[in-house]
Amino acid sequence: MVGEVYVETLKKLWRSSKTRIFFIFILVGITIYTTVVLPSLQPMDTEDMTRLELDMEANKSIMEDRAASGKTDVNEFTGQSAFQMAKDAYQRQRNFYTVIQTGDARRYIETPYVSEKRSKEIREYYLANADEPLKDLSFDQTNRAQRLNSYLEEVPEINFHLIQEKTAWQQLHLFLLNWGPLILSVGTIFLVSDVVTRERQERTQKAGIPYPWRRYLFIQSLAAFTFVTGTIFVSLLAFWGMTGLMFGFGST
Repeated sequence: MVGEVYVETLKKLWRSSKTRIFFIFILVGITIYTTVVLPSLQPMDTEDMTRLELDMEANKSIMEDRAASGKTDVNEFTGQSAFQMAKDAYQRQRNFYTVIQTGDARRYIETPYVSEKRSKEIREYYLANADEPLKDLSFDQTNRAQRLNSYLEEVPEINFHLIQEKTAWQQLHLFLLNWGPLILSVGTIFLVSDVVTRERQERTQKAGIPYPWRRYLFIQSLAAFTFVTGTIFVSLLAFWGMTGLMFGFGST
């Protein structure tokens, strides 16, 4: 009797139109996310390369003009040299530009660069969206620095997909850490709701069951749990596989 109720419940769930809708929704959602959304996602500190090139040219011009006119001394009012400041900024920008153009991810971690404009934009974002802006900004920056530095010691071949957390394991980790539990909970309710509603409609068909009603519901719940667990596992496996094919499997 236990096996019959268990199998019967699994068949109901498998044949349900909601199950087909769920799988179609998951497949479409994963496809759109991995092919459209994820490729366009960029970390907050991603530099605008066009603006970087303009800043490089501006600093180079200042440096060359100061050198040509001989005005390379420290300004007595500011205590700084405009020539040296432009030269230092230009060298940092050129090094960063070269790293991006060559795709040297390891060098990117070893020589971090964030422009003054980008730093200002990041601070403004935290001021507008965080409860404790300075604390949250410091916490996120420290965590990111620690994560990237760990790659230098633990990952032989570093790539920008890993740095941007787009690999399969990283995306799966972020999914379960953020919206994943809510999405999976809603999906679970959506899948098993038919069993409950159908049982109310078919109540007379269960009148002759020589089983306590609570035990019967327990068997149904166990079957539903098995089905939902399997469905979620297959969905996460599909998400992991498609993301891995697009951006590599990486690590968490």
